[in-house]
Amino acid sequence: MPSLPVPLFAALVLAFLFLRMVVTGRAHTPLAWVLVLCAMQATVISLAQHYGVPVARTVQPVTATFIPPAAWLAFRAACERYSSRHDVIHALGSLVAISARLVLPAAQQFPVGFFIV
Repeated sequence: MPSLPVPLFAALVLAFLFLRMVVTGRAHTPLAWVLVLCAMQATVISLAQHYGVPVARTVQPVTATFIPPAAWLAFRAACERYSSRHDVIHALGSLVAISARLVLPAAQQFPVGFFIV
C-alpha cells in the first residue's frame, strides 16, 4: 500500500508555500531559499528513512549543513535589508562537510568515538 511519510508531506507543504510566494510576487529571496532547502532536506530524509534509498543516506548530512547558514542570511536580510561580506563565513561549515565527504568517504564507516583519543 502506498504511503506518504510525514517528512514528505512537510516537503510538499513547503514547496507549495514557495510556489505561492513566487506566483504572488511577494517572494523574499532569502526566505524562499530557506523554504526550498527545508523542502529538499525533508525529501532527502523521507527517501533515506522511509524508502531506504542508499544515496540519500550519504547526502543527508551534507544537505543538513546548508539550512543554518541560509536561515541566518534570511534573518539578516529581513532585519537589516543588507548582507555583509562577513556573513559568508557561516557557509564554511557546509564547505567543510562537502570536502570531508569527498576527501574521506571511508570515515563514515567508523564509529563516532573512533577518532577521539
